Amino acid sequence: MSDEEKRAAKPSITFQPIKTAAAEDPFETLRKTIVGFGQLKKGWDTYDAGPPSNEAITMALRVLNELEQMDELEVSIEWAVPTGDQSILFQYMIGDTICHWQFDSDGDIAVMEKPAEGEPAYLDVDPSEIAEVLQGFTHAAD
Repeated sequence: MSDEEKRAAKPSITFQPIKTAAAEDPFETLRKTIVGFGQLKKGWDTYDAGPPSNEAITMALRVLNELEQMDELEVSIEWAVPTGDQSILFQYMIGDTICHWQFDSDGDIAVMEKPAEGEPAYLDVDPSEIAEVLQGFTHAAD
């Protein structure tokens, strides 16, 4: 069987935006989703991808936990997806500002903040700077 036939024979996984029932906590739903990415089987993407690394999962959960502690924010969690290179992406909005985080398999973190008006900002984030970056987004959204 050719590689193309093997890929066609494998079921594909489609990740949809995170939707929660009114009584569900969107942070807990996203937390479960991110942890669940670690259970993906090798080849989940119909190619040869493994599940997101422990480092990517740990950093994504760390940002989510910090974000959850910031009660003053009105956060709308939009989606989270694993990538073929064992990383995780997730996106949420604060008001009209899009915040898009990338958690690489080696533990590196990048974030893009795109306000409704103006230019997007791109940052490489050290884990020690997570709270400070989130606070910056809080003030930018005011």
